[in-house]
Amino acid sequence: MKGLEFVGLLFARQPLVRLLSILLATLIMPLTACSVHKLDIQQGNIVTQEMVDKLKVGMEDVKVRRIAGTPLINDPFRNNRWDYVYRFLQGSSGKLQYSYVTLFFENHRLKEIKVHSQLLKREEIHTLHKQAKGNRT
Repeated sequence: MKGLEFVGLLFARQPLVRLLSILLATLIMPLTACSVHKLDIQQGNIVTQEMVDKLKVGMEDVKVRRIAGTPLINDPFRNNRWDYVYRFLQGSSGKLQYSYVTLFFENHRLKEIKVHSQLLKREEIHTLHKQAKGNRT
């Protein structure tokens, strides 16, 4: 007797085993959906209010790079514009933190600082990261 025929005979002769198998499968399937883990996603340069406060119009681009780091977006056609974008999506809650700053230069000196969104403070970023690490454990 082949294996599948034996299983078929077992279910045919014992309806209780068949019923329990279906019931067990029905109870286990929803539990597997509960274990989905969403990861935290951090992208770009961390841009804080404290960092932007250190930047002054007229600063050399070398000093700006020391303070703010390398820009996330460096347009080869407009080397007088640096874009700093930071995005943090907390997987467990879906909470999104976003900051975006553009720096404009003229003759290698900072000409304008344009803040496109409300910037986070350094403590807020540390709090987000601690919460994210706490949710993983």
